[in-house]
Amino acid sequence: MNSPLLSHLAEKMAQRHEQHRIRQLITRDGAQDVLVRVAGETLINFSSNDYLNLANHPLVKEAAVASVQREGLGAGASHLISGHSTTHAALEVALAEFLDAPQVMVFSSGYLANLALLTTLFEKPDLIVQDKLNHASLIDAARFSNAQHRRYRHLDVASLQQQLKGNFRIKAVVTDGVFSMDGDCANVAEYLALPELSQQPVIVDDAHGIGVMGKRGAGTCEALSHEFRERLIVMGTLGKALGAAGAFVAGSTDLIAALQQFARPYIYTTALAPAVAAGATAAIRCLMRETGWVAQLHDNIAYFKRCAAQADLSLLPSNSAIQPLLVGGESECMALAKGLWQNGFWVGAIRPPTVAAGACRLRITITREHSRAQIERLVSAIAAQMSNVSVE
Repeated sequence: MNSPLLSHLAEKMAQRHEQHRIRQLITRDGAQDVLVRVAGETLINFSSNDYLNLANHPLVKEAAVASVQREGLGAGASHLISGHSTTHAALEVALAEFLDAPQVMVFSSGYLANLALLTTLFEKPDLIVQDKLNHASLIDAARFSNAQHRRYRHLDVASLQQQLKGNFRIKAVVTDGVFSMDGDCANVAEYLALPELSQQPVIVDDAHGIGVMGKRGAGTCEALSHEFRERLIVMGTLGKALGAAGAFVAGSTDLIAALQQFARPYIYTTALAPAVAAGATAAIRCLMRETGWVAQLHDNIAYFKRCAAQADLSLLPSNSAIQPLLVGGESECMALAKGLWQNGFWVGAIRPPTVAAGACRLRITITREHSRAQIERLVSAIAAQMSNVSVE
């Protein structure tokens, strides 16, 4: 006889099966790259967040290997016990320089960084207002905090202003910089300029903006004036365009000092492996040196959009590396992704509960090293598959 826990889980799994929404784990063999191997097949990868193709870059790998030789694999402790090494410190210095930020703190993951921010900074007298399409980690973190929590319509400033009404000690706006499923960007400068937010913080999860947006790749907040930056808190990840793993928070020295003292997700977890920190530092130095990389990525994004327009593919409006093709129905979306796989392309099919019902999409991600021929072949394959599938 099953225990109450196993019975409950069985019911949830049965419901997921009935909905045809079981997630499948696909195991890649070898490096994350433009060409990947899965179960003996070679696929052109349009599903990766490795936007600058740094995960397999020789200098990044060399830095990680050298770190292992020098200091072993794991950190062996949390940052505040004995896990914080000169390698972590060097990464934080490199990030602060790259982002033009007063100070940076490194975390083991983006989820932990967002959890640390919202549960540490805000309490019962405070209000957190965030975009309805924010990443799940931000939604969870706000729920775990003791603050009041409201959500505004996606990118809708009037809705944001409405949700900011009321008397609270602190009113914080929280937004993705680049939205992970739509690819569009928040107008952070507009939020910071709102009179309702005078002297109040704006927190930006720029996981998909770092390395992609801004002339230098410093993210969606790169061009903000220092007047605004005093109220700006940026969370970014190291595992997307920078090709490593982990995350960081950039902000004032007072903010970082407070997180170091009070952020439970920082205090009570093992520090990032030094080898990963070394690889991330090398990736940042590469990006700072190779000033044309971001432009190359955007050339590929623009070329994909032109090819898609010529093929009458209706993409969602996005200038980021995330280029969603709205399909609508779940079965149609899965059929499209399967057909593309059979033609040698790995493209992510996104369906509920990640997106709303009726908003299923192909989440096409463009990287710096995709060739124009690969982009052309992908667009042709999508157009051919869509002619075989009834798209809602």
